[in-house]
Amino acid sequence: STGTREQLFLALRLAYVLEYCDRAEPLPVIIDDVLVNFDRARARSTLEALCEVARSTQVLLFTCHHHIVDLTRVVAPEVPIFELPTIDPRAAAVDAVTLRLDPKTGQTLER
Repeated sequence: STGTREQLFLALRLAYVLEYCDRAEPLPVIIDDVLVNFDRARARSTLEALCEVARSTQVLLFTCHHHIVDLTRVVAPEVPIFELPTIDPRAAAVDAVTLRLDPKTGQTLER
């Protein structure tokens, strides 16, 4: 399954991180929504493993899933959790306008 593949890949990455931290200056581990396809028991075990990795290096876990945040609060209540502000997708689309320039003059054609 997708979850099993993701768990195996994460286990390999974490093993490499720990091995690397033993022989070099530890670098932060940045993980984005890695627990999405895990069932609750495996997500809990993985969070416990990430806490263990955090003894060797900084771990930054990003998620947009509230159930992962809630589970993290249960597994590791001492871990600081920062909630980023929500962005209105319509407002973000306005900010993501691309400019077209006239190749001859360099002037803006449209915005």
